Amino acid sequence: MTGQGLNARWPGYVAALVFVLIWASWVVSTRLGVTTNLSPYDIGFLRFVVPAIVLLPVLWKHGFGVERGRGLLVLGMIIGAGAPMFLLAATGMRFTPAAHVGALLPGTMPLFVALLSFTVLCERFGGLRLVGFALIVLGRPRHWRPCGAAR
Repeated sequence: MTGQGLNARWPGYVAALVFVLIWASWVVSTRLGVTTNLSPYDIGFLRFVVPAIVLLPVLWKHGFGVERGRGLLVLGMIIGAGAPMFLLAATGMRFTPAAHVGALLPGTMPLFVALLSFTVLCERFGGLRLVGFALIVLGRPRHWRPCGAAR
């Protein structure tokens, strides 16, 4: 790789590293929180209400997206990827190791997005996508075990 090619790519490498650190710290800190003194609702409050208060001036200035005809889209994002998804994931983290959450949650998100787009948008999937979805489904059972089974 030439020096110029590396210079053009380093922001992407840094962004990928930051993304992985954010995702990993979210899983570990949420798991720690729900297995100690905090409930999923406490962590959800910290995760959504505090940033909403901090960002309220920006939203007030630039709008909430509703007035541009995207109200249904904004509502769908709030319901599908907002607090309900977080509360479900955080509640599940009480009963499983962080390593399983780190593998299952980001791995199954594309599956659920595909299911929603098939159901709501009537999207059809071709060859490689179906193979990818099948691999996701086939990879999940290695994390499943009967209740009470040894780890």
